[in-house]
Amino acid sequence: MALEVGCMLEAEIQYENLRSTYWTDSKAVLGYISNESRRFHTFVANRVQLIREDSSVSAWKYIESEMNPADDGPRDCDSVSNICR
Repeated sequence: MALEVGCMLEAEIQYENLRSTYWTDSKAVLGYISNESRRFHTFVANRVQLIREDSSVSAWKYIESEMNPADDGPRDCDSVSNICR
């Protein structure tokens, strides 16, 4: 999903030398993206292929789960259980 949004923004902005950076809190995902020697199950292989076609391996970075803003929603629901249930 991040890659789809990144590609759409790059196409719309039309700025020279624009470089996207993608963040993930999954070391497994980074391993899949950077691994060129291992074969994956079809589901994973298809997604890795799309990522490699539309971005560079170096564009993908690791972020600790605690620092990942994408996890703020579920994290807040745990602390405010009356509102979220």
